[in-house]
Amino acid sequence: MDNAYLLNDSQIQQFITDGYLQLHVDCGSDFHQQIYQQIESMFAGEGNVGNNILPRVPKIQQVFEHPVLQGALISLLGESYTMNPHRHCHLNAPGGGGQRWHKDCYVFDHNIRHPRFHWVLAFYYPQDTNEEMGPTALLPGMHFCKSVSNDDPEHATEPEVLLCGKAGTVTLVHFDAWHRATANRSAKKRYMLKFQFARMQEPRQPSWDHQQQTWESDQRDEVAEDVWNWLGGGTNSINNGSYQPDLIHAMQQETLASIEETIAKTPDNLHGTNPTAGEAAQKLSVIGSPTVLELTEVLSNPHWWVRAMAADVLTKIGPSAKDAVPTLVERANDDHWWVRRNAIEALGTIGSFASSTVDLLGQKLADPDYRVRRNAAISLAKSGSQASPVISMLTTALNDEDRYNRFYAALALQHIGTNSAKDILLDALFTARWCPITTVDNLY
Repeated sequence: MDNAYLLNDSQIQQFITDGYLQLHVDCGSDFHQQIYQQIESMFAGEGNVGNNILPRVPKIQQVFEHPVLQGALISLLGESYTMNPHRHCHLNAPGGGGQRWHKDCYVFDHNIRHPRFHWVLAFYYPQDTNEEMGPTALLPGMHFCKSVSNDDPEHATEPEVLLCGKAGTVTLVHFDAWHRATANRSAKKRYMLKFQFARMQEPRQPSWDHQQQTWESDQRDEVAEDVWNWLGGGTNSINNGSYQPDLIHAMQQETLASIEETIAKTPDNLHGTNPTAGEAAQKLSVIGSPTVLELTEVLSNPHWWVRAMAADVLTKIGPSAKDAVPTLVERANDDHWWVRRNAIEALGTIGSFASSTVDLLGQKLADPDYRVRRNAAISLAKSGSQASPVISMLTTALNDEDRYNRFYAALALQHIGTNSAKDILLDALFTARWCPITTVDNLY
């Protein structure tokens, strides 16, 4: 990637601090209008096709392959980032009343929210969008907060920003940002295409056009500084703090105190919530390797939620938590699905793939819980060619009952990259091939 397209230090710090960054993708004079017209035809003839918006309107892929956007995504997520198969075309029709403030769920998974972001949202406008047309609104700087003053925008006190822009505007957004659709007071339709991208490898060095080693800001923000340091592979100059043994106890107490909100069902998230890591848990992940030994001991705590949180902290610590791998392997067979899920995620993030670990991850592709199976596939994708011994298990997973699990099994086969893996993948993809010009009005 040409450095000219990578984000600079100022843009990276803006994203970390504000939780969003706006870009413009110039693909020619009428390119975005063509996409708009294809979406209009699709809605008129078929309605909203959900995740199939990209194969239905494949021209959209050119937006995300544009160097401006690729450079920004590499800067934020590393070169091996992936586009998640969940995507949605949001229509805000004239007279649309807007939404309440909310954070998106992690696509029917149970990730624990944390400032060290592994996911980024992309909001794309195929048409010029002004304040009257019901643009997406966002609360800048609130993405690290688990709550706001009021989810009703009429009573919330935090200042909002309206994400307006001309056709081709793409706003990259921290996955935990508070956002909403605003009321469309115009006579025009407003389409916004929401795509999701995820990091596949932990940062080992800055992946942007990095020039400065220190965090430069008028206000001290330790959380933002930690994200800056982590994103640069730990190469940026900040003090990560010293280990305090009572943090382990504090982490266990705050975790137990959050159990009710963790298991609560909410009207807009009926499959469960994505809780936010507590203050002590976040501090432990910032301090890093000095905490690994005691966190490993916590993996045997009597309460499943404490075990799950300990595994998540080790996930956020990343490769330097490799000493916890043997115990994480044990916890991959825990009685509770959330502990199994987090332990398997940690194995993939730490990146230590002994043959026995790869075999375990292959076995977990058949776990009774879909979230465990999904994270097994993701971790195998992160292992690359080391997952070759479980190709047959990944082939079976291509027919998983969960659509996202099928995608990640395919992604793992792609990352394995051997001829046998490619043959299996091509056979599956040709069978599932979507023809974008075949519609109810043009069947053959």
